[in-house]
Amino acid sequence: MKRPAPKKEESQALVRRGGLGHHQSMPPDLQSARWVCALVTALCLCCAVAPAWAQGDLSAQIDRFVEVSSKATDLMEQGRYTDAIPHAQEAIEIARGFHGVTTIPQLRDDAMLAQSLWFLSMLHLSERKYQLAIAPLREAVTIYRRSPDKYAKELANQLYFLGSVNLRSEQYTLAIPPLTECLALRRSHLSPDDPQLSQVLNNLATVYENLEELAKVEPLYVEALAIERRIGGDVAKGLNNLASFYMGMGKYARAEPLYVEAVAILRARGPDARQHLASPLSNLGVLYYKQARYDLAL
Repeated sequence: MKRPAPKKEESQALVRRGGLGHHQSMPPDLQSARWVCALVTALCLCCAVAPAWAQGDLSAQIDRFVEVSSKATDLMEQGRYTDAIPHAQEAIEIARGFHGVTTIPQLRDDAMLAQSLWFLSMLHLSERKYQLAIAPLREAVTIYRRSPDKYAKELANQLYFLGSVNLRSEQYTLAIPPLTECLALRRSHLSPDDPQLSQVLNNLATVYENLEELAKVEPLYVEALAIERRIGGDVAKGLNNLASFYMGMGKYARAEPLYVEAVAILRARGPDARQHLASPLSNLGVLYYKQARYDLAL
């Protein structure tokens, strides 16, 4: 006697837990905090080498910027994101006052303002307040677009975050332009095997998958997986992403070997990979259930 198939919404939820939720990729929040520490150090050096005529008000502004940026960084590293936000906002307002300064390299092109805006967006992201992160990211992108060749890497990073935030906010159509532009920049400025390229491919594939523009999805996941294989990266994640897409399309025969390989890779890593194993393993169980292979699904 056949068992009843799981309800559609139940099976889709299982796939999403192992699929779309893991497609999205955002760098660790504290990575930005460490960057700001380096930023503050650079500004301290700025004060030391600034010409004598610039020491007055400008020096005082830089001192205050260093002070509030350091405080914001310390609070972020403690996980006190809400407390850090006012300090980050003050740093932004001070950085706006550096506009037009050309005598100190670190203050040219409003680059300090752009990075301060990025840091504020990281604080909002840490609190999962995605909508609040969008405005500072957009302003940072606008600043870097003024000198795209000089700041290609920084522009690509801001576009990646902006697209990823729109993805997390389920504003899929708005995510396409920044992720597409980021992909083009990273293709032109990075090695074909750079893991950052794989991140963009995965996120862009997820956007198109949610918009049901399915013809665009498979090539992106395939390319991302190929990169992970070449660099010895997170192959299991790439396998799970592509397999979840195939299963959603009803292509069970193509999904199964990918899930099986992902499970084998994660099992070989031992206990440390247990939390990641749950995703492809549960998805494989759903696949077997859909095929009425109940003995394997258990």
